[in-house]
Amino acid sequence: MSLSAASQIRHFCRLRRRRVVLTAYDAPTAALLERSGVDLILVGDSLATVILGYASTREVSFREMRHHVRAVLRGVRNVGVIADLPHKSIRRGIASAHRDALRFVEDGCLGVKIEWLGPESETLTRRCVRSGAGVIGHVGLTPQSASPKAGFKVRGLDRDDVGAVLDAARRLENAGAFALVFECIPEAVTDIIKKHLSAPVVGIGAGRHTEAQVLVFQDVVGLTEGFHPRFLKRYAETGAVAEAAVRRFVREVQSGRFPAKKNTYRIKASALRSLREMP
Repeated sequence: MSLSAASQIRHFCRLRRRRVVLTAYDAPTAALLERSGVDLILVGDSLATVILGYASTREVSFREMRHHVRAVLRGVRNVGVIADLPHKSIRRGIASAHRDALRFVEDGCLGVKIEWLGPESETLTRRCVRSGAGVIGHVGLTPQSASPKAGFKVRGLDRDDVGAVLDAARRLENAGAFALVFECIPEAVTDIIKKHLSAPVVGIGAGRHTEAQVLVFQDVVGLTEGFHPRFLKRYAETGAVAEAAVRRFVREVQSGRFPAKKNTYRIKASALRSLREMP
């Protein structure tokens, strides 16, 4: 890990205020987030469903993730970027997943986010950290392992489940994860588990008392439809504004109002005459 990357991770961990994390998948959005004051950008595997139209996050490939990671990195100057290690990378085995994680770091990421899928996630985290890649662990609801039958449900609702989440969090932290994402965990349970950890917790549906919060950019600005979980707050309805603009464009093109004269380029009369005289 470069000194700059290591210092960025230390800065994130030592902040005395709540940290803000948002997703980005392209350079303009990444630049907007940096200007707006976010502390960390996540290129999430939510890319699969939010941008690429897949049915689940499990379907996005490393190649697709890397394409968007590089775009995001071109859009930022100082904000650190973390990339989700996709399920397809992990499915090929620890050695392959480790290589993919290091490729993200070579591109300029601080490191990767690794969902808890079992003991292999602990092993992979330890190997990544030893190689210089920062790791954020992810426990609770882990979309990469959520079965279609079980669905995307709140985790940590009974003693056994809380114990499993705590064990996963501890193992990822002990393996070297510098932060942990808690997804869809009751606030009171988050508070209980946090007492056993040292790493800052990044919450998404995990209550008010985590050290950081993360959401998907498109959800925050109202570009997604039909997704209204309890943990989400929409701060704008950008989708409606964009649709109204497009509808107006359609009407003006169909009616001949666009392009107007002011939207066209001109040529000198003498040059035009010479063109008209061309054989």
